[in-house]
Amino acid sequence: MLRHSILSVLFIIVPLGVLNTAYANDSLEHKLAIINAGGYVSKDHVTVLQFRVLLDKLSSTYRENRQQVADISVKTQELLKEKGVKENLLNIMEGLNQLFAVKAENKKFPNPEYSDSAAAYAMLRREGKSHSEAIRELQSVLKLAVVADCVTTYGKAVVAIEDGVRSVQKGDACGAANGIEIALNWLGTAEIKCAGDPDTLKDISTKDISTLRSQLILALAKYVKLCGH
Repeated sequence: MLRHSILSVLFIIVPLGVLNTAYANDSLEHKLAIINAGGYVSKDHVTVLQFRVLLDKLSSTYRENRQQVADISVKTQELLKEKGVKENLLNIMEGLNQLFAVKAENKKFPNPEYSDSAAAYAMLRREGKSHSEAIRELQSVLKLAVVADCVTTYGKAVVAIEDGVRSVQKGDACGAANGIEIALNWLGTAEIKCAGDPDTLKDISTKDISTLRSQLILALAKYVKLCGH
């Protein structure tokens, strides 16, 4: 975690816009294509289109804009070169684009930071991992994080439901209504957070959450009425 933070700081202290001084009259994607090739390529070169598509996807998935994504990508490649690791710029960006494929399709998820993903990737590569190994490891870590977030949120809903049940047993209709309302709020969040890979989230499906939510809405109406609110 500390090493990850140190690498993240490196991205923060490096001024953005490092590509602005070189090939100033070229488009951002053309500049990247030139850097990727290690020499000039024409504006209609196939990699120019590839970089344009990647910049659009990455700036949509992550918090950073197209310029920042480009700068961070180039800086990542430079950090790797300093440690004797040679990697194609296109490969770096394509790999980082694979990390949040599910998240990119669901705009309800908050956008992650590209600098964090790039820093983690650089750390793994500097430790000797290959490009594919680094991407696979990051995907595994992210998948575990999604599962943990889902389970934690669902767990908070379950705790609130249990509080509501205890209130019912005590004859406290207002307490029951409050517990159910809190549970519904957590279930709404869980429904979003658990909408990841169905093969990974086998124990908690959004269908089950939706069914439980419907049952709680009916219960809430009952206990709100009994409470008199």
